Amino acid sequence: MRLSVHDATAMRQLIYKLADGECTPQEKSLLQEFMSRSPSNEELVDLLTTEEGTAKLLREQAESEKIWAGHHLKLRRRRRKRRKMMPFGMQLDMVTLIALLLLVGATVFMVYMYLGKI
Repeated sequence: MRLSVHDATAMRQLIYKLADGECTPQEKSLLQEFMSRSPSNEELVDLLTTEEGTAKLLREQAESEKIWAGHHLKLRRRRRKRRKMMPFGMQLDMVTLIALLLLVGATVFMVYMYLGKI
């Protein structure tokens, strides 16, 4: 199999081999060619193969998880508040229903009392 600097999967596997210390001289030269093509390529290899790069990636991941966790909690709190509050029109409907039930109950009681006296 012929390796190429344009094959992303092969480059990723070579970077992992370099990080594990298992690269051959030919693979190292191919990685050097890959890194010389762009500063971002060199930065990527450094991030994935050096202890400082790994520490930086872990810090960034932890920071993004903290930010997302806080954002997620805020969204959950907002949803709870919305569920607890009833729309104003629905509140009036509930009051009307309760008043109607009380009126019907009072009417039934009065009719029962009236029929009991006859």
